[in-house]
Amino acid sequence: MIWRQERKILVLTAVLPFIVVLLHRGSSFTEHRLSPERTAIGTLKMILQAEASFHISNQRYGTFEELVIAEELSPEWVKPVRDGYLYSIIPAAHSAILFARPIEYGPTRRLSFCLVYNDLDKDPLRIRGTDRRGWEAKLSDPFIDSLSIP
Repeated sequence: MIWRQERKILVLTAVLPFIVVLLHRGSSFTEHRLSPERTAIGTLKMILQAEASFHISNQRYGTFEELVIAEELSPEWVKPVRDGYLYSIIPAAHSAILFARPIEYGPTRRLSFCLVYNDLDKDPLRIRGTDRRGWEAKLSDPFIDSLSIP
């Protein structure tokens, strides 16, 4: 019986330093961080919400400047750069095309994205994207599954 207790203490003594290291480094093991590419997709969806709200009031879609003036986006959006991506909008009366492309192409920022939104679209959150080596996405790019991006 005493031997079993000593064995448990020995195992705990041997394992305890590893547990302390894991707890200390817990953020790298347990905290989920979004990749810049996933963040870019989320930002495109946020811009789309601003566009939808702007459209209700103006019966058309707007530029970044117009979205800022209408207070749909914060003033920082006059320069549409976030998290290493450059965003652009092609607005029209019944549609808006949103783009995101990496400013500095690299291992964590490879994909360029395009989101087309129009009044008649039944599935407006289908995003197109591919590795364009830092160039803007095209309307012919394949649809992507945003859940597959880390």
